[in-house]
This record gives sequence, C-alpha cells and structure tokens, in this order.
Amino acid sequence: MPEDCYHQWSWDIGKRWEYGRDSALTAAANIAIVPDFESARLSSPAFLDAFFQSPTEQSQLNSFTNSIYTHTSSTTFQPSETHVWMDRLAQQGRLMRHYTQNIDRIEYFLPSLDSKTVRLHGRVDRARCARCNWTCDIEPTAFQSKAMGCEGPCLSRQQARELRGKRSIGVGLLRPDVLLYGGMNPTEEEIVTCLEEDIRRRPDLVIVVGTRLLIPSARDLAKGLCDRTLETGGKTVWVNKSPKSCGLNFSLVWQGDCDDFAALN
Repeated sequence: MPEDCYHQWSWDIGKRWEYGRDSALTAAANIAIVPDFESARLSSPAFLDAFFQSPTEQSQLNSFTNSIYTHTSSTTFQPSETHVWMDRLAQQGRLMRHYTQNIDRIEYFLPSLDSKTVRLHGRVDRARCARCNWTCDIEPTAFQSKAMGCEGPCLSRQQARELRGKRSIGVGLLRPDVLLYGGMNPTEEEIVTCLEEDIRRRPDLVIVVGTRLLIPSARDLAKGLCDRTLETGGKTVWVNKSPKSCGLNFSLVWQGDCDDFAALN
C-alpha cells in the first residue's frame, strides 16, 4: 500500500477507535504463548478428536495443556502488549467483543478484556465431562496423576440410581476443556448467539489479529463480521506477520508484529 494511502487509512481507523463505540476483535495464534497454535491443532494427533482414545494420546494433550497453564501461572508471566491494549479498549467501552482461538486463558489476568472474550476453542484451566458436558475449574496437573470422574449431573444420576437399587451406569470422565479438531463444539450455540448479536449491532471496525484463519469455523466467523462491517460503511483490518491468504476483504493489511501494531494505537 502506498505510504500516503496507508497514513489516510491509519487516520481514519484511529478516528473510529476514538469516536466509535462498537468494535470487534478476532484474535489468536501468534499473539499468544504458542507461536502457531492453529497449525499445531491441524497437524498434531494430540489435537484430533478421533485420536483421543488411548492413554498415550490423552497424556500428550494433558502434557500440552499443563505446559501452557504452568507458563501463564508463573510469577514472571506478563500479558502481551496486544492483550493490554485490548483490555484498555474494553475499559473505555470501545470493545464490543473479543473472539479468540487461544486456550491459554491470558484474558483471565485482564478482567475488562475477559468480560468481552468469547473462547472458540476452550481454555486450559477448565475440564469438561465427556458424557454430560458438565464443566469445572481445574489445574491441568490433576490430569497427570489419574483419570477423574464427573462430579456433576453424571454423579447425581449415578447416586440416585444406587438409592433406588438400580445397576451402576458409571460416570463420564473429565478431560481438558479444549476443542479437538474434528470434534463437536459444546459451546457452539453460545458462540453463534454472540456472533448474531454482534452482526446486528454493525461494528464500526473489525480487526483480525495474529491468526491466519486456517480453521474453517474461525474463518467463517471472521467473514460474517467483516462482510457486515464493510456493508455498513465500517473498516476491517488484518494484522499478522504472514501475508493475507484467507480470501477475506480488508480495508487495511498490516504485515508485522501484533505488539508493534498495538503500540501505534
């Protein structure tokens, strides 16, 4: 993009941040602690739902989620500049929504951003029952020592059956609340509800930060937001170290580090 055009876009987008109230962010991948989580989910057996059967494969996923949790729980951990910037926008009432594919729960340390965040692929500090979808907070290290049974509806049903003298049907097992590739998303209905609400509100600006949108569902979500925003006179921005290759239309393409982009705003 020619320099004079770039400065014009930057000024226009800056004014939208200054005066606009409704903005949406789609963020993932290289703004998090995992440099390319999208590629990892697409290529590693540990992230494929069909492979999550044997103890070995379960252990691989448990080790991965535990390593992320340990990193973000350390006393030296600090959220990225991009996360801090988004949190500031949320505090100022200028952030409509933050959609993220990341599972590292960085937003937990930034309450204003956390309140605006929709997690498309789960989070490492929660567990979900494979049978009834009950969820609970958990430290991933718990998965390293033993299999854990559901303490929600599954357990209640089992206890009720025992009181009536019926045979045991057992309870579902807990596993990390992380969406595996090829699996059903248990929060799909909530995500769709948020997306439909955001599209109705017609964002002034959509910024896709740090994700190449390799996963079809995330690409479709971003497309819906971008198309609606452009139709109603808004702007869309792509921020990534990699060239744009997702087929979506953007008003501005910023090829570079996400934190450098955040520092300009």
